[in-house]
Amino acid sequence: MDNSFTTMLKQLENRYSKGYNPITLSWSPHQSVEGGTPTLGYGHKMTEKELKSKTVQIEGKKFPLNKITTKDAEEIFKLDWQRSNKDAEKWIGKEWKNLDAAKQAVTAELFFNMGYTKASAFKNYKEKLLANDPSFIDEINRKGVGSRVNAIKDWYSNYQTKAFNDSQAIDDDQVNKIHQDIMSVFE
Repeated sequence: MDNSFTTMLKQLENRYSKGYNPITLSWSPHQSVEGGTPTLGYGHKMTEKELKSKTVQIEGKKFPLNKITTKDAEEIFKLDWQRSNKDAEKWIGKEWKNLDAAKQAVTAELFFNMGYTKASAFKNYKEKLLANDPSFIDEINRKGVGSRVNAIKDWYSNYQTKAFNDSQAIDDDQVNKIHQDIMSVFE
């Protein structure tokens, strides 16, 4: 298992490569599990504006829907993840920099999947997180995403305790890689 959070998140978002066409080597929007507008690639929830214009628009970059490559899908994921980290940092405030990389990642995941309005309603999560209450992780529970939440909780628990079996052992180099992975989206 790859222990990086963003790799795990991409697997949780689209482990079966829904919307990928191996003949044309391109991605197209697919039905979202949660309903509403379709999803593209690794969790990019399409907006009505993007659907109408047939172009993904994020952080000033445009990706025409008729030719989304795997490289584009990766870039869209990276830009979405950057935005989610910025939103999470804005919500947490000045204490963001005091959180370890794992707490930042778990917090950014809320924003990645729920958007700012819904994620920022998790007041108990924020209070417990900032109080360094270990039960903050239990506050990420959301209806209909139990297996996803369990995977994130397991990742967090393993990251914090380093209680891996031999096949999943994580050393300091891997911890640093996880942190670099998370921070690389800002480069």
